Amino acid sequence: MSTRGPGLASPGSTVGGETGWTSPPGEGLRVLCLGFWAPPTERPQAILLGKILPEWLRQGLRPMLLTYAGQGEWSPGAPVRTLPRRRRSRWAKILPPLAHWEERRYRRSLFDLAREAVETHRPEVVFAFANPQESNLLGAELKERLGIPFVSHFSDPFVDCPLKNLQGRRRRLAMAEEAFIVERSDRIVFVNDALKRLVMAKYPASLAHRAVVVPHCFDPALYLPEATNPAAGRTGTPFVLSHIGAFYRQRHPGAVFAALATLKSRIPDLGERLRLTLIGGTNPYAGFAEADLAALIDRHGLGDCVRCLPSMPYRESLWAMGEADALLLLDAEVPDSPFLPSKLIDYLGSGRPLLALADPDSPSGRLVREVGGVVVAHGDTTTLTAVIAGMVAGHSLAAPAPSVAAAYAVASTTRRLCEIFAHARMGGAGR
Repeated sequence: MSTRGPGLASPGSTVGGETGWTSPPGEGLRVLCLGFWAPPTERPQAILLGKILPEWLRQGLRPMLLTYAGQGEWSPGAPVRTLPRRRRSRWAKILPPLAHWEERRYRRSLFDLAREAVETHRPEVVFAFANPQESNLLGAELKERLGIPFVSHFSDPFVDCPLKNLQGRRRRLAMAEEAFIVERSDRIVFVNDALKRLVMAKYPASLAHRAVVVPHCFDPALYLPEATNPAAGRTGTPFVLSHIGAFYRQRHPGAVFAALATLKSRIPDLGERLRLTLIGGTNPYAGFAEADLAALIDRHGLGDCVRCLPSMPYRESLWAMGEADALLLLDAEVPDSPFLPSKLIDYLGSGRPLLALADPDSPSGRLVREVGGVVVAHGDTTTLTAVIAGMVAGHSLAAPAPSVAAAYAVASTTRRLCEIFAHARMGGAGR
């Protein structure tokens, strides 16, 4: 089995065509990080930023963070400056010229505040940690107007997101903004190869060398000790299969409930032998309400098998992973999925066995298979039922291969980012 994640360079060798370094490439390097969502906000990008910024400091980078105001107190050990969030007026929603004027005024205010940070921090590289794409747009403008080397970041598609299906004027505007970002980036960081191919297919081959892959990460220090031990776990009954994270219209547990209902018809006491724990399944911004989840559970008659828990602080969710016998991933059911959820990388860090309902050739499916987990294709209820039946019968599942999971540890991904920053500082947009 390979010891690298999909599309990743081995630590200390090359990254996206970059040459390895004999000394820490990030030592003393000043980076202006445009991370608009930051702790204590509980959003995916804020959670990721809470992992990477402390590791940057440990590896010698000297960052300054620009982030949205009003998110609460966070002391990452680096200077922090705040930016206002965009506020659209009521009339801008129906008057495109007014919306355009408000957008230009907002962008101008962001640039002015960022320029003040540049004058203070004198960054050698700007890194935009998107989403939102406003951070990438600001980074590209700093590159265009001030000439500071710029590294952009795409954790999701901008124009080609299959969950948004942009059309008409909105798509044309997004295309223009994405091109502005890509063409001004010295390096473009994607979180998986499929996303990189999807986005870069629209651009000339002469820009291809700028695109590199650095995945999401986990921080081993945030887990309980027993959760980091693949041999650890519960030995009693019932078998606990846990899912952590919000559901969406395109990603919900309906197929799993159908499999459990089939299994319950064969095993009347299933509720005593298996518990599906859903943590934080409903969320206001996800469009999948508590009533939707309750209706699904009732429809399948699974009240004694399914336990729903509210959202919990991020670190507590990591501890909850370690209390499960196995972890469930529900990947978005979209053709040629470009998504690699950050939650899957958190799962890897827990050391618990993985069961994924996903396209086997998607980024998520490939990674779960590579670490020794079980992947069931969307729509294959028969196989899903059989896999869960095996869990109930006591069939052991393989824990993630440590050699593969290690490539996603924050220390490893930060080393790769440091190399990318160092090349960007040296004018790395050229070959």
